[in-house]
Amino acid sequence: MKNINSLTLREKIASIFMFHVPGKDANVFADFVSKYRPAGIILMEDNIPAKSSELKRITSAIQQGSLPLPLLIAIDQEGGIVKRIKNDKFLAASDLRNKDPNETSNAFKGRSFMLNKLGINFNFGIVADVTINEDSFIYGRVFGSDPKLVGEHVKAALRGSKKLIFSTLKHFPGHGATALDSHATIPLVKLPKGDWLKKDFLPFRMGIDQGTEAIMFGHLIYKDVDDKPASLSLKWHFFLCKEIGYKGITVTDDMIMLQMSGKRKYRDPIENAISAINAGNDIILFVNDYSKEPIRQINIDRLMSGVEAAVKAGNINEDLLNLAVKRVIQHRKKIKTLKI
Repeated sequence: MKNINSLTLREKIASIFMFHVPGKDANVFADFVSKYRPAGIILMEDNIPAKSSELKRITSAIQQGSLPLPLLIAIDQEGGIVKRIKNDKFLAASDLRNKDPNETSNAFKGRSFMLNKLGINFNFGIVADVTINEDSFIYGRVFGSDPKLVGEHVKAALRGSKKLIFSTLKHFPGHGATALDSHATIPLVKLPKGDWLKKDFLPFRMGIDQGTEAIMFGHLIYKDVDDKPASLSLKWHFFLCKEIGYKGITVTDDMIMLQMSGKRKYRDPIENAISAINAGNDIILFVNDYSKEPIRQINIDRLMSGVEAAVKAGNINEDLLNLAVKRVIQHRKKIKTLKI
């Protein structure tokens, strides 16, 4: 990776995107990374071979194609009902919610050690949402309904993961006040910001103080703050990064979820990406080609060209783009600090 000042516009744009690559062919991964030079790759269930040695071959190929700068290799490995690597036997949030936080630390230390050995360096695995609603899609994935106790488990998970893997808190600003699933719609939350600060924000605040490396923004609207989804909201990013002083990186939830919401204004992946950059996200995540659904078959070349044209037309804040590029490059350089 060259110095940011020597990167072409296309290279800068590519360097803040994270994509899914279908299948288990290590050579395909290496060629993809070498061609597109993204910020990272996210591994889904279709990428996980039966043997650990084969998965290690894939992650090694990804890194070989990314030289000289290491690539972010991400996964959703919460444990329990959300785990791409199925032989993960470590306890999940739903198992840990009534246990001592030290057990959470031990579980996430074991999980992070496992991922590290496999060559995975970025886990979208710590759920900081708070809910008491058993009908909520997120209920089976949270540490509980008491914000402070959830925060203690979040801190413990971060302690256990430290120096083994980069951890992400999700899904900011939190799904606790809605039962709707953001994979299928864009939930509208009517909770006043003042109430949110006292409750749903607390686990994120505690995780920030503990030193989380990343925060994932959810696709849900808090009407009291902005009429845009948090993932596309400059107001939410300003609050987190300026008012609160969070210094880690920000990543969107899967952008294709916006298209799957059925909302006309979010049907275009290029326009969604432009909005995500202008909101201040550092990494734009597209879990493309994960299924046979046509909506997931995005054209990456067209996406990159569309964003490039938007920059040239002045429709993207280039200062925000450059800041994201710098932060992602700095984060990728830190991969070498992870060790077993």
